[in-house]
Amino acid sequence: MKNSKIWYFIIAAVSILFLVLSFFIGYECPIYKYLHIKCPACGSRDMVIHLLHFNIIDAFLANPLVFILLIVLFIYFMLKIVFKKKISIPNYMYYILIIIILIFTVIRNLIN
Repeated sequence: MKNSKIWYFIIAAVSILFLVLSFFIGYECPIYKYLHIKCPACGSRDMVIHLLHFNIIDAFLANPLVFILLIVLFIYFMLKIVFKKKISIPNYMYYILIIIILIFTVIRNLIN
C-alpha cells in the first residue's frame, strides 16, 4: 500500500511539472510534437486558461476528459476533507479509469 502512494506522488509531480512548463516556457507535448497523436492531457493548458476566465464551455471543449475528472476530484475531496466522509475507492475503479482514458484517446485521435 505504501508503494502505491509513492506512485501517486510521482504521477502528480510529473503532471504538475508538465503543466508549469507549458505555462511558463511554452512546453509542447512530446507525444503530439513527435508522433502527431493527441495524448489524454493535450488541451489541458487551454482548459485551465478558459477556466480562469470562467469560459466553462470552451474549457470543456479543450479537454472534456480532464474537465470531468477535475469535477469528480473536486467532489471527492469535498466529501473526504470538508465533510469528513470515509470514502474508499475499489481497485477495479482504477482499471475502469485507465480503460476510459484509452478509449477517449483513441476516439479523440480518430475524430481529429
